[in-house]
Amino acid sequence: MTHIKTKFKINKMIKTKFILILIAMLPLIVAGQSLAELKLEKSRLLEAEKYGEIAEIQEQIDLAEFEESKKDGTYLKMIESKTDLAIKQENYAEAQSLKEKKALYLKIVSEDSLCKSYVTKNDFSQAEDHKIKRDQYTYELLGLKKKSSSTNTTVNKKAEILNESKPQGSISFIDRVMVNSGVTFGAVNFKTSRVQPIEVKYTPKINVLIGLDYKFNEVNEFFYLETGSTISILDCKLKESDYNSRMDLSAIYLGTHLYGNYKLPSSKLTLTFGPFLDIGILGTQEIKDGETYKMFSGNDKQTEAPTKRLNLGLSFKASVQTDVIKSIDDFYLSYRLGLSNIENTEAPSGVEQSTKTWMLCIGVRSKLRGFKLF
Repeated sequence: MTHIKTKFKINKMIKTKFILILIAMLPLIVAGQSLAELKLEKSRLLEAEKYGEIAEIQEQIDLAEFEESKKDGTYLKMIESKTDLAIKQENYAEAQSLKEKKALYLKIVSEDSLCKSYVTKNDFSQAEDHKIKRDQYTYELLGLKKKSSSTNTTVNKKAEILNESKPQGSISFIDRVMVNSGVTFGAVNFKTSRVQPIEVKYTPKINVLIGLDYKFNEVNEFFYLETGSTISILDCKLKESDYNSRMDLSAIYLGTHLYGNYKLPSSKLTLTFGPFLDIGILGTQEIKDGETYKMFSGNDKQTEAPTKRLNLGLSFKASVQTDVIKSIDDFYLSYRLGLSNIENTEAPSGVEQSTKTWMLCIGVRSKLRGFKLF
């Protein structure tokens, strides 16, 4: 791979990039539809009041709001804050009542965790038992009257109205899949050592990453594993003023990963870490007004490919759950560091050379079940 006289660029990629950028922006495109759905729900609530259903719907909303506050930890914080205040005011009866609510809340969290654990083990009988206990504790905590069949139907209707509760029982494949799309800034760094060390840093260009993420093996409510697939474009250049020759690089990678995700307690922040493997599908390198070389396969004048296809690395990511836009579940910032030396050309005697990649990505993810255009 010639680094001072060669640049990389994919021929005729403008259409491909345009399509990928459009796909990457799909979650934002459907945001307008989500706002329209909220307006439609408000209209439905007003209509329900006319037919005497407002009390039942309010119960559904209370349950959903509790689930949301349980998810982000705000309910527990509220109880603890009120308890501290009651103690300071020497209102010990109120403080005791709040402590009992906290104990009941912790039982709900425990039963919920056990329910999910048995679901992952496909032991649905045990999962159902813990689900029943969880629901009983929930109704007791909220002061709601438990109804056998109609209440369960109500809870399911509530899930459809606000789209905030998860499907009960076994979690299907599609409920575990997330659509991933983002804007990337990536480049390669070339180094030589021993004899006349050289370091060449390419300047990143804006591009896109799209893919699907699949979460599995939920150890508890805070930690789970994730795999999936991605298509990304690595696009960068060398400035003519810096190296006396303008050069570009462009490559399309198909990748997979295995990440561990840890959700911070009482927070919407999730930290992610793990390895990824990218496979080069298509790429070229070209000198300004010069020859074009195929990165991964070589050509007639270049029998050996200058770049290896496989690129193994580590990814670091921080994501934040959001409910600002209904169609988007989280925003994230990630850094993908290539560890493999993708250099495939033979170095001069006594010289060691390496080429490695890096990529910064800012993106969003949406549940595949709720991801729709119309």
